[in-house]
Amino acid sequence: MHTRNPVTVVESMDELNNFDFDDEQDLMDYINSLPEEQKNKLHELLTSLIAELHTTTTTDKDVVFCGSNGEKVIKCISTSRTGLGENGPVILPSSNETVILFAVANEYLEQEVDSLRNVYTDPELLEQEWQKFLDDLACRAAELHENTETPVWEDLLV
Repeated sequence: MHTRNPVTVVESMDELNNFDFDDEQDLMDYINSLPEEQKNKLHELLTSLIAELHTTTTTDKDVVFCGSNGEKVIKCISTSRTGLGENGPVILPSSNETVILFAVANEYLEQEVDSLRNVYTDPELLEQEWQKFLDDLACRAAELHENTETPVWEDLLV
């Protein structure tokens, strides 16, 4: 059985400002203790995540969320079920190898929101359940990406 890495789903830049580390020095000490290869990988991942979050909040229109599982940036976009052909997740080609790009149907998201609203009347519980849904969606996309051959842009342009 595949173990899922926890996914941090960030829906807006405001959420990044809310992360509070009790002891930033402990975090820096931990990062500095990593082998150079891991530090470089972490730097590449964080650079990609920041770039994707910036693009998401400034120019992208159909992004549902952008987050990371510690190995890849995971970015979800929405489109019509007609265009997608199913609910999703459907893996899409990404121009960045550190980014898993996938799509889900708008109708699927709307159904899930309606379903959650019918069950959870408390806004906090509703938000927690929505977050669980997004986390699960990101994990499913990461597993799908891991287990399928992702189209490469260069091959698609030939």
